[in-house]
Amino acid sequence: MDDLGSAIESFLSQPGAMEQVEAMAKQLGLGAPDPGAGQAISVPAGLKPETIQKVMQAAAEGAKPDEATAFLTALRPLLRRDRQEKLDRAIRAVSMMRTAKLLSKTLDL
Repeated sequence: MDDLGSAIESFLSQPGAMEQVEAMAKQLGLGAPDPGAGQAISVPAGLKPETIQKVMQAAAEGAKPDEATAFLTALRPLLRRDRQEKLDRAIRAVSMMRTAKLLSKTLDL
């Protein structure tokens, strides 16, 4: 559990990290911040902290590169710029699919 906390802390210390978190929150359908409440994002009612933790762990695990994405990333410098962009989108899609698969197993969907 300490590894997850340190990974989150390390991520949030990077420039632009909050913008990435806000973009992910929008993609997940979480509400915009309420200026009077002082919260960063609003969480849907009934969402348990354990569920949020499981989602975060699945997202972190799904984002880890596997052998295939490491190979594709190694090939990236050899490609033209337009193909590099396509490769980046493909790697993100694979990561999202892996995360979705982990989420469905973790949350018993």
